[in-house]
This record gives sequence, structure tokens and C-alpha cells, in this order.
Amino acid sequence: MYRNQNPEGKPAILIYIPEGFLQKNTLEFVTHGIEEEGIFYFVEEIKGKTDAKALSAEASLASRLDVGLGFDLNGDIALNYQRMTYPLYHIKSTSTADEFRNIGVNAARLVKGVPLI
Repeated sequence: MYRNQNPEGKPAILIYIPEGFLQKNTLEFVTHGIEEEGIFYFVEEIKGKTDAKALSAEASLASRLDVGLGFDLNGDIALNYQRMTYPLYHIKSTSTADEFRNIGVNAARLVKGVPLI
């Protein structure tokens, strides 16, 4: 079970991970960045899909906040904003902990409408 689950249905950034996702530490860096900005998030495991860009696009369409993140099985992550046809950010699994945290911060800042870092 992931922290900051959203049982009340509050608007949240959606994070889609593929079934069998093992990169829990990178996920934690991202969620810490979101939490720092005070925005809710919800992590959902998606079966049958493993592409970070596709998952982030689907997450942004499903999110009431229009912001979605998607991981692939290797730990690459994409950040998508619903009004865009391509990911705003896409970073590799070899990125630093700060880069993963920053993508979470930027996802939350999109929601808040403040400048990205």
C-alpha cells in the first residue's frame, strides 16, 4: 500500500506504475517531491502497459488535476500535462535522487500554477 492514498476521492496527481514495478525507491523520491508542495497523489498499478510516456498520458487524462506521472519497468518516468500531446519531462532510471524528487515537485507546481524548478 502506498502512502497518501486517496480514498475520499480528493483531486490528486495520478501516478501509474506497471504491474511488477520494482523501483520503489525512485517512486518514493517522486512522491516526496509532491508531498513537499502539499498536493495529493494516488499511485495505481496498471496491468498490461509498461511505457512511461503512455502511462503518464493516460494518468493526466484520468486526473481531475490534469497532471499524471508514469513509470516503466526500468524506472524511467514521464510527466504529462493533459493539455500537451507529449510529456513535459522524461527522465531515465539512471537519474539522481534529486532529479526524481524534482519531477515530483514540478508535477505539483503544475497543479499550483507556479514556476517550475
